[in-house]
Amino acid sequence: MKRLQKSLWSFITSLGLNGLSILLTFWSIPLILQALGENTFGQYRILLEWLGFAGLATSAFAGFFGQKISRLTSSTQQSQFVHEMLRTSFELTILLAPALVLFVYFTPHLLRNLEVADEIRFAASLGVLAFALLPGIVFQSHLEALNRGYTVNILMLIQRSSVILLSVVFALQLQTLASQFLALLIGQVLFLFLLLIFSPLKLDFERILKAPGIRSSLQKYFQEIKPYFKIDLAGKLSLSADALIISFFLPANQVTLFYLWVRLPQLILGQLMSFGNSIWSGFASLHREGGNSQWIFLRASKMISILSMAAAGSVLILNEDFLKWWLARPIDIPLEFQLILSANIILVSIISFFGWIMTSLGDENLFARISLQAASINVAAGLVFTWQFQLLGPILGSLIAYGIFKAYRMIQCLAPALNISKGKIAIAIFSPLAAGGLTLGLVFRLPIAEPFPLKLVSLLVFNLLFTMGTWIFILDSEEKNYIKAKFK
Repeated sequence: MKRLQKSLWSFITSLGLNGLSILLTFWSIPLILQALGENTFGQYRILLEWLGFAGLATSAFAGFFGQKISRLTSSTQQSQFVHEMLRTSFELTILLAPALVLFVYFTPHLLRNLEVADEIRFAASLGVLAFALLPGIVFQSHLEALNRGYTVNILMLIQRSSVILLSVVFALQLQTLASQFLALLIGQVLFLFLLLIFSPLKLDFERILKAPGIRSSLQKYFQEIKPYFKIDLAGKLSLSADALIISFFLPANQVTLFYLWVRLPQLILGQLMSFGNSIWSGFASLHREGGNSQWIFLRASKMISILSMAAAGSVLILNEDFLKWWLARPIDIPLEFQLILSANIILVSIISFFGWIMTSLGDENLFARISLQAASINVAAGLVFTWQFQLLGPILGSLIAYGIFKAYRMIQCLAPALNISKGKIAIAIFSPLAAGGLTLGLVFRLPIAEPFPLKLVSLLVFNLLFTMGTWIFILDSEEKNYIKAKFK
């Protein structure tokens, strides 16, 4: 299968993965909420985010592994590196065990709920066991580096479906916090089992035992691993900080409320981010071979901007009414929350793509530094704004950190690296956003009824007008001819 075909299949399967995940999630959340209650569900979300930090070292190591193995040309080098990294990941997990035990003990204090401390510790123990299986991510990263993301997406589809279905069954039957982490643990074991089956790696356990351990790996690769740790830490601070910041100032049920408000936007954002994820390895290969990577970058940037604008407009039109219909209860989301949230969808999807491009170009250290700076701004601003404005605070902090600071810094760095002017990058990104903003302003002035089913008319009008405006005013003749050729 050719590189372009593999990238296309990776993108198609990622759409299928995210599409089915969205459907299952929207089916499951009301059932789980009804069974657990908003407070317990909020505790689950908070504990899940803390566990993300517990698995930080291993997941950062996986990011380094994926990029490193994609640069090794011979199968012998790849096999040797894989066995070395497997031993390193197992030793890393063992070294982290004492810290994970301490984490389990203090989880009731993190959740500010000592009345059911034993139940919370049991739930945290199951969660820690699930994250202890993260060495299996070596196999996932290897498949992705071989441009076989479509295989990973299919296996993740099986895993996510299993976790969601088990979460519902366990919530209805057990009605405990631990039930959700039991479902997560079973899903992780299943995913690891499937990766072992479908991985092209031929494992030799004797070679794993004889391979250099974590001390040797750190000596050789520490400077290469360090930027991935920074990048992953920045990612955790940006994605996980919201729930944790809210938990510092507000009760757990407010974490649930925030989760519901951003659920639809986050699921849509995940689908947008999969676009950049599906093409980074192909872009990296083309760039190394001296191909026209600038053309790919500008067109992909424009396409992500168009897709994210369409998604943000849809969220702005439908989010509140959809939640009322979905949860069958009154929901009132402030307009300023909706506007900032929609802006974040656009900006995060764009800078996510930029991040993949920077790491594929070998600019991991620079990207790590920018990401940590933005994450620090996000946490600091989020704490201050949440203290002052409650649930509006986290997304306002994200807008400042990523929309203003990180987006500007990444354009500033990518332009010389790809030998493209900042103006061309800015036009590729902001011209679809300008067209989308004007279209939204027009749609909101139309006299369309408020109930959710009729809001779909607003959505249809917006996307129709935005598509026409993009085709007429935004796409150039080369892009139009390329699209036409694909439909012939």
